[in-house]
Amino acid sequence: MAGEARESGLTFFLDRGLGSKIVPNALREAGWLLETMDERYGKDDSQRIEDVQWIEEATIRGDILLCKDLAITRNPVEARVIFMSGARIFAIANASVVGRDMADI
Repeated sequence: MAGEARESGLTFFLDRGLGSKIVPNALREAGWLLETMDERYGKDDSQRIEDVQWIEEATIRGDILLCKDLAITRNPVEARVIFMSGARIFAIANASVVGRDMADI
């Protein structure tokens, strides 16, 4: 399965809600190609970047977005960016899910 993930050519971008260690490390161990918010923007800047910016930039790069914040689908401005950019998003709807459980999902 790890080989399939790597061969697919799919790349993923993880928002800050999924963390920068447990989930990314688990996905990388499974062969996924990904970048976290902290890796792309730096630890300090990743805390301040607007959702519309990272959604648009990651989508332009061809990334599939992984997030833990369904609020972006309810915010009219963010929802419009998702729609207009054609973003591909997988979101964990339960905000109480933590590290290892998120990785398993």
